[in-house]
Amino acid sequence: MREETIIQTHGLSIGYHGTVVASDIDLTVKRGRIVVVLGKSGCGKSTLLKTVIGLLPPISGTVEFDGNPVDFNSEQSLQRLFRRIGVLYQNSALLNSLNLYENVALPITMHHPAISHEIRREMVTNRLRQVGMAPEMERYPAELSGGMRKRAALARAMILDPEVIFCDEPSAGLDPITASGLDELMLNLKELLGITFLVVTHELRSIERIADDVLVIQEKSIRFNGPFQQLRDSSDPFIRAFFLRDKADAKELSS
Repeated sequence: MREETIIQTHGLSIGYHGTVVASDIDLTVKRGRIVVVLGKSGCGKSTLLKTVIGLLPPISGTVEFDGNPVDFNSEQSLQRLFRRIGVLYQNSALLNSLNLYENVALPITMHHPAISHEIRREMVTNRLRQVGMAPEMERYPAELSGGMRKRAALARAMILDPEVIFCDEPSAGLDPITASGLDELMLNLKELLGITFLVVTHELRSIERIADDVLVIQEKSIRFNGPFQQLRDSSDPFIRAFFLRDKADAKELSS
């Protein structure tokens, strides 16, 4: 069965105030897969994420969601996009003044304020249960560990049944066991709910566990774009240095 494309970019150039960070990005994300974006710090991974989710207009090129171009000059077009995606930010971005229930309910309040309190409570409880955080819904972010905050933030990203969840360094700041648990959670959500993930990460163990497809950015352009296994078997010096941390090949990282 042919996999359906949910996100596609054509000739995308990204950056800030006219300064190009990366260019000629042709990205294809298939439904129900986990796509990981890799590259050195500052190569444009997070900038690409901000562009694809509609927060940063491209310098040139197009972003398509489910076959429809995103119009970055149209609030209506952007709102349609926002209602179909979820975002897990690197620092979780939970509001310290709200408990977990109130944090997870925020997207409902913003996009569907007419939903009743009873239905809202059911939606939030179900999502917190799916990430193993339902017993903690009355607690505040400051009372939780980093891993618990990430799980709660993932519940918030899922609250409106998004087709795609974007994750910016989801394992950052987590110990290896907690990071592994978050990886398993994403894999389970992909299998059980069919959620598509686009993930920016540097964590090699996470990449090996979760990646179906990989996009590698180097020197403002695409170095690799394809299935993870092809990347893992690559003889490219930059790729080998990234994965094997080979001292001889690592010279390529600064070239």
